Amino acid sequence: MAVSRTTRGALLAVGFLGVVALLVLSWFSKTVSFEEEVQLDDGRKIIVKRSEHLKRMCEGVSCGWGLDVAKIRLPDTATWEFPGLVPLLLDLDANGRPVILANPSTCGDYVRMNKPVPPYLQFELAGGAWQSAKPSRRFHGRESNLLIAPNWDRGEASLVRLTEKLKRNNSAGLMPATKKINLDLTGFC
Repeated sequence: MAVSRTTRGALLAVGFLGVVALLVLSWFSKTVSFEEEVQLDDGRKIIVKRSEHLKRMCEGVSCGWGLDVAKIRLPDTATWEFPGLVPLLLDLDANGRPVILANPSTCGDYVRMNKPVPPYLQFELAGGAWQSAKPSRRFHGRESNLLIAPNWDRGEASLVRLTEKLKRNNSAGLMPATKKINLDLTGFC
């Protein structure tokens, strides 16, 4: 069966536009996924699945990737997901339920979240759903046990081990408030 020139041209045009659309979308967003070894305060080690959906952010003539939504899938529990927050610490509360502490990804996110003081948000898993709560003083002074700054450009290894994470979380370029929980802070930006 012969295909007319018009039909062939239309199919080529649609295919070309599809490729252009995919290129444009990949310019504006991407996702980095990996597994991470996490040591809880009681000494147990668990593996969590992480993904970070990124969006292109430009300031002046410089463009780079910025965090849009971070997700953490814990073994046998619900997925924690929240836009504009960097997850820093994962542990268990006194009842053995997962708790995640996070802080805003950018100053804009901090303002959008009504400038929380201290600049951390705590989430507790209760009844299968994540509930926000006031950050617990028991986390004050604790080192972050989640990978603070995943490699968005090159991606991550399929599993980020504790030794690699500790080395990277202690790098000089990271904000002190992300490395160690400081509940005495009164601001973020």
